[in-house]
Amino acid sequence: MIGYTSFTGRLETKAAIRRAGWRWLTTPDELAHRGWNIPTWNNGEAAPYCLDNGAWSCHTKGLEFNVEAFKRALDCAGSGADWVVIPDIVAQGDKSLEFSLSWMDELTSRFDLCLLPVQDGMTPKQIKPHLNKGVGLFVGGSTEWKLSSLF
Repeated sequence: MIGYTSFTGRLETKAAIRRAGWRWLTTPDELAHRGWNIPTWNNGEAAPYCLDNGAWSCHTKGLEFNVEAFKRALDCAGSGADWVVIPDIVAQGDKSLEFSLSWMDELTSRFDLCLLPVQDGMTPKQIKPHLNKGVGLFVGGSTEWKLSSLF
């Protein structure tokens, strides 16, 4: 298993993360903050990372999903990502799945591994047909739904 964590600029924390063999989970917001540059270690060497779609950040700010920021993140950092999270709509079940599936062909044609976010109310029956060697799962959704569904 490989651990991923959100980005930090704190040198001691970055060093500890590197020693532990963890990688970065980056988002369009974080990439924009760093001038659209990929994560690096303290010595400036490129660090391994994945690319989340940024839907959670938009949701917590009460904003719609930022399609343009996600597309820019894909162009700037997507090719080096271990995996990419397919866009979703937080806590919106069926609506989220429909939205994610609208991105599926484009992303799976560009990236070796894409993760389909699971949201409130989705069932294994809905999701299973879309999983394959190049499409895995990403646990999304509201905190309440995650806690009630995962245990």
